[in-house]
Amino acid sequence: MKIAIVLCAIVAAVIAAPFASKPDDFRNEFDRLMVIAIQERFADVEHFLARLTHQLVELEKSKSKAVKDQILLEIDTSLNLLAGAKVHLERELKRTDLNFLEKFNLDEILATGTVLYKDLEETQKHVKAVKTDAAEEGEVSRTDKDELREEFDRLLVAVTMDHFHKLEQAMFNLSNQVIEFENTKSKTMKAEIIREISLALDFIAIAKGHIERELQRPDLNLLEKYNFEATLATGVVLTRDLTTLEKHVKSIEAQ
Repeated sequence: MKIAIVLCAIVAAVIAAPFASKPDDFRNEFDRLMVIAIQERFADVEHFLARLTHQLVELEKSKSKAVKDQILLEIDTSLNLLAGAKVHLERELKRTDLNFLEKFNLDEILATGTVLYKDLEETQKHVKAVKTDAAEEGEVSRTDKDELREEFDRLLVAVTMDHFHKLEQAMFNLSNQVIEFENTKSKTMKAEIIREISLALDFIAIAKGHIERELQRPDLNLLEKYNFEATLATGVVLTRDLTTLEKHVKSIEAQ
């Protein structure tokens, strides 16, 4: 029986996700995953810009300070995300292991983010120029969704941990497949199990490299550093468990 574990679903979901580059554009699953996540967020910013056109018209009519503050807050959040993505992409472009196609794709995404940032800044100036009702009091304060100040840091940790959790779930299914393999001793099943474990280990290794690079940043506070280290620790545990399982499978003589 062919192995159909969650690891396959993870890879398929990454490849089939909206705004994704062609499957062969990136050799590493984590690189592809992060690019897709960035492209999706950039698409959200594009939609936000389209909505802003209508919101600005309404603001000019209502002169509401609360509406103005809310719009400026949303713009600040988007600018924060774009700035973080820019730093991340520029750092990735310095990697020596990228091939021409991977570098081209990262350059293209970086250019898109630069245009979005410029458009948002211009819109921000228009919003700030609108005179609001002086009698209206109160302001919109930002509520952090978690312990990370930067929008892109939040995205990186969320995407990584989401897929680490999927790999944890996949470990359970994979363990059941190994039990079946121990009974059947099937060569085909052994090869497929080892291939799936190898895919997962490669994914975790690339994620580990990304997180380790983030941990070298001097701007991280103690809590942000803790969040990145906790994410890294999850990857280490997954690597240990998958490596142990891989050794066990390889030690079984198939027929």
